[in-house]
Amino acid sequence: MQMITETQLVTIDNQLRFVLFGLECALGLEFSVDVVEKIFSESEQDAVTEKHYSLWAAKHQVVTGDVEAYEPADIWLTVQSSKSFAPTLQTIVDRAMYQIYRLR
Repeated sequence: MQMITETQLVTIDNQLRFVLFGLECALGLEFSVDVVEKIFSESEQDAVTEKHYSLWAAKHQVVTGDVEAYEPADIWLTVQSSKSFAPTLQTIVDRAMYQIYRLR
């Protein structure tokens, strides 16, 4: 079974919150609140260390996030899925940006 992999750079702010919500809806899963909040707190507290977060891991779906050293404001989200889902990660990121624009 082949896994489809998509990766997008997302800012660790409301954009990330909207993207994670969109992924939960599109993939039919629920991320750990503890892991999500750890991403935000470590972004504020540790600006120099490379980090890896496992947001979801199942047989047919894996969602991870990677923060590069000295780049605490952004996270590389990666979705690997053997199940196709209608909206791509890029679409979810684009729609998240639109929602942030609407909030302003």
